[in-house]
Amino acid sequence: MDGWTSGTIAVMAKERIEAGPAGKRVRENIAALRGKAQQSEISKRLAALGRPLSVSTLSKIEQGGRRLDPDDLVAISVALRVTPNRLLLPATAGDEPTELAPALEVSASSAWRWACGELPLPLQPWEPVEAGFLRLKAFRSANRPHDSADGMVSADDFVKHAPLLRPLLDAARQAAGEAGIPVDHAIKILELMTVIGPVEDAD
Repeated sequence: MDGWTSGTIAVMAKERIEAGPAGKRVRENIAALRGKAQQSEISKRLAALGRPLSVSTLSKIEQGGRRLDPDDLVAISVALRVTPNRLLLPATAGDEPTELAPALEVSASSAWRWACGELPLPLQPWEPVEAGFLRLKAFRSANRPHDSADGMVSADDFVKHAPLLRPLLDAARQAAGEAGIPVDHAIKILELMTVIGPVEDAD
């Protein structure tokens, strides 16, 4: 082995990027979601998906001895009957700190809303400063292609109708407070009610 080759390998070894917090969450989530299922069973499912990974490889992944590439991540998600987000993020979506990058930490709730294309992360230094609504609309348009374009609110509609609908939002906030549930949860219930209709009182 010549000096250039050995030196290059040494530099590459020193520059190897270690798994970060997301990588740690992935391997922990795989082990937790696998539950009582044997690694051999998961290996069979992956083979059926055309992405064969041996039991030894799966063991190394769970123990942190092997990093996942995107194709492995997606295939394992399918095998475990979850989305890639479920492997990448915490099992809960509360206020607990969640590290997305070495210099970026948000709540688990914010991380999930970002990953699902609902709300952008806090404005980053390199991002252009723009109106909150326009930023949200651009974010959702880029990250929720499955949403109907006809259902997206235009800036003109927002400016025109937001003041008229403000009393409805205030009433929802008050009702949520009286019910002891988060406002965003109450709004989701209202969205469901527009689809399935109101639920009649039991008494």
